[in-house]
Amino acid sequence: MNDLRNDFEFALQHPEEFTSKNGGSKSPMLRYVAALNPEATRKEFVATAVEFGFHKTTATGQFNSSRNFDLVNNSDDWASIDSEGRLVATED
Repeated sequence: MNDLRNDFEFALQHPEEFTSKNGGSKSPMLRYVAALNPEATRKEFVATAVEFGFHKTTATGQFNSSRNFDLVNNSDDWASIDSEGRLVATED
């Protein structure tokens, strides 16, 4: 969980790195932190995001978006999402 907190701290210190086409940075930032933490559960991620000032609904949606992106764009059946939202590599 410390990695998750450290990643949020880093991202919040560099919001210019996450600016989207419409000028916002929160959604790309949340997806970035979720992608860096495949072992984080949905509950852990959202709770930590809320601690850092993000809205619960926004954090949940962007967490799900990040996980779905990983599965859709890497369609070699290399991973799945467990019941708690962790990205789990499938075995060969």
